[in-house]
Amino acid sequence: MAGSTEYTSDLSSLLLEEEDELRATFGRRKLLAYHCTRLLPHELEDIRGGGLRLLDQALVHDRIVAAVEHGSLPSSARVHTLRPGTYTRSTTSSGARTKSASSSGGRRWTRTPPAATRYWRIGAGRRSAAARNAPLLGEVGTLTIVAARLDFTSSWRHSTTRPALTKLFVGRLLGTERCSADVLYRDLVPPEDIIAFWQPGHSEYDRHCGLPR
Repeated sequence: MAGSTEYTSDLSSLLLEEEDELRATFGRRKLLAYHCTRLLPHELEDIRGGGLRLLDQALVHDRIVAAVEHGSLPSSARVHTLRPGTYTRSTTSSGARTKSASSSGGRRWTRTPPAATRYWRIGAGRRSAAARNAPLLGEVGTLTIVAARLDFTSSWRHSTTRPALTKLFVGRLLGTERCSADVLYRDLVPPEDIIAFWQPGHSEYDRHCGLPR
């Protein structure tokens, strides 16, 4: 396939149905991915102790209540943001609701930073009008990249990447452009698979000049 395209996503001869065969070769090995978000100090400790939880209404509720209790959000913001559906409209391309943790595979980010770093948004894929207007949520917490190991031995139908892992691996070998993937991960990431937290001022965060400060 060398010379067939400059872009990873255009490696069209690699079929998605073949990806499970690739995943079967991973064995116990996990892939490194990066979750971009905003975190408060107590949330760092929560993740260290309990890992990365999946997005659901319970996670939304727990994070907002804890932020209010720690003085990071006023009680008025709690009332506003706990309205049903404010932060849980995470959808797949088919429109089906899903519980997931969104990450990025690979660090070849462009000048446009990952969208999750622009808002304190509980990892939701889409934000409702009520969420966009919620007070202070664009400022709460510190911009954070969570480096974590993900288990991809399940089928591509369970936890997906865009582009597919087959394209990502071949693209890496060929040196194609934009050799990274968006990850829709549908399993809890246990604390032992959390590698590091990178925030502005950390050398691993600051090496990406396109990320917000």
